[in-house]
Amino acid sequence: MIVSSNKLIGINVYFGGTSSINDYIAQGGSTYLNPVFKTFGLSYPSVTPDVGGSLDDVISFRNSGDNNLQMTMTDFNGNKATVPWAYKATSGGVALTLNDTSGNAIHVVEGETVSRDQYIVLDAGGFPHMFKVSSVQLDGTSSASIDLQDVFSGTTTKVTTGANNNVTAYIDGQAYNFLNKSSTSFSVYWGSGSAVTGVGNFITVYPTLKTQRDALVALTSPVTAIPSTTGEKIQLPSGAVTLTKWYDGTTSAWAITLTATAKEDGTTSALMVGLTNFSISGTTLGSFVLGRTTTGGVNYTITPANSTIFSINATGTTGTETQPAVLIIEEKDDAGNQAGVLVPATVGSSGSNYLAGVSSPEFTSAVSSGSNAWGSNSNKASTADYWGTIAVRDTSSSAQPIADVYYPDIQRSSNVYVLGSSASVTAVGGTDSGTVQQAVPIKTSIAKLDREVTSADRTSLNLILVGGPAVNSLVAELGVAAKTWTRDQYVAAGAGTGLLDLVADAFTTGKSALVVAGYSADDTRFVTGVLQSYDTHASELAAKNRAVYKNGVISSTTA
Repeated sequence: MIVSSNKLIGINVYFGGTSSINDYIAQGGSTYLNPVFKTFGLSYPSVTPDVGGSLDDVISFRNSGDNNLQMTMTDFNGNKATVPWAYKATSGGVALTLNDTSGNAIHVVEGETVSRDQYIVLDAGGFPHMFKVSSVQLDGTSSASIDLQDVFSGTTTKVTTGANNNVTAYIDGQAYNFLNKSSTSFSVYWGSGSAVTGVGNFITVYPTLKTQRDALVALTSPVTAIPSTTGEKIQLPSGAVTLTKWYDGTTSAWAITLTATAKEDGTTSALMVGLTNFSISGTTLGSFVLGRTTTGGVNYTITPANSTIFSINATGTTGTETQPAVLIIEEKDDAGNQAGVLVPATVGSSGSNYLAGVSSPEFTSAVSSGSNAWGSNSNKASTADYWGTIAVRDTSSSAQPIADVYYPDIQRSSNVYVLGSSASVTAVGGTDSGTVQQAVPIKTSIAKLDREVTSADRTSLNLILVGGPAVNSLVAELGVAAKTWTRDQYVAAGAGTGLLDLVADAFTTGKSALVVAGYSADDTRFVTGVLQSYDTHASELAAKNRAVYKNGVISSTTA
């Protein structure tokens, strides 16, 4: 049986079968159903995809000496690099900054002034790059130029600005506007409405890199100077907001209100926690939670430096972050939500020195496993969320912890094997066979994914198919053949609808399939519960081949 992180998908269980739902259950109950739904053993040997396997991004966070932190990842072009992201200048210092190992700044706000040896992240059009500036020569001649060395590929892009020292250049087909600030410095603007003179419809804060498996990765800092005007749209890694600034005559102070707006690429945004009438007369923190939906958003704080300059900082779920961090944004899950994980920097003490290390990863989802220590190694602890992202923190060096984040290409699911408790198998540890104390995988599974079902299974076995046509290809096939409901029928029936449907001669003459499905994951769970406690539903299922439930109550049956 395969159970995904937040819905049942593609489960196909082998049982007996006859002419009605009750008969089907009764026959199965004598051999398989009782063990599965009443007294059973479980084994949880693996997950899909494997953690750290070929379908995972592995993003590693390590210290480099006492005062630096680095991140190793593979980008969407398949180039692997080690990226600096946190630095402190002295061994006695406790504050890390968003700089490389030599103290060169990493710029993460669109339009900041950039100089030679510093870094800039550009992310227009879904083709992001992190560049180190290897040369700046803006001398007003025809050969005036900027050299950008890609941190991941190592290749250098030359931007020739010419006599004006300003130019719109194209990188991966995306337009970037370069504005000279001096003979040795410049700013870059991009996106709709932008020009060499400034930002366009959005100002990007914490532009994102993209991993090989399509996670978005942003470098963040607790001090990010953002020039703000009323009506400005601020694009953050997890969504976008419109800032409205106004003068409150009652309090004699300026205030701001943030409202969610679609990102520049059209992706929706939603505020789980908004920010309304926030006074900017002082340095008080304001907080908001922004995501694709109102579930699983990223926590941010906003701090006014004055009436026109703000700092915005990603904070995870534990409050204000005072150190740089790496924010990883997941793809949307099967519920349409996007969550992520924040990996903050920290410092630990060793005598009179303070050492750079990695703090506990903070998952932005409202539902995660929490940190769980390894039984085999008490220095390691793991946390996971609905998407199946797994963060492992290692405190073997208590002053300089390290971490790894495993991000799956597809939403990770758990492989759970179900076995009757009276079965005779070889027990763990090589003891004699006997009553099952711990379920283990058996050669003939009683549950498979839909894609694992063979032609022989379809023609020689009676089946229970769990999950509707949107998630179970076998159910979808029966729907196309007009033997059970199609996806359109579930949609038409609407939320709260569940179906038990006994299909005679499903895939071959003489073999049946019992479809157990619903409009949503919760509706599917409800009808699987009906099946689990079938003895209490026997009268309503008597001599019926199809039973439709609506909001927990049977609404119609078909003999």
